[in-house]
Amino acid sequence: MRRLVRLAKLRWRVEQNYQQLKEELGLDHYEGRGWQGWHHHVTLV
Repeated sequence: MRRLVRLAKLRWRVEQNYQQLKEELGLDHYEGRGWQGWHHHVTLV
């Protein structure tokens, strides 16, 4: 049970970090589908 709670907390933290990246770095504007396009977008941001 402890492991399940710990994993649930990690997921929440990851979601929070992802939301922050989207807001601060403009990752929500990326609509590409591949790794190369994503990497290019993130490098430019």
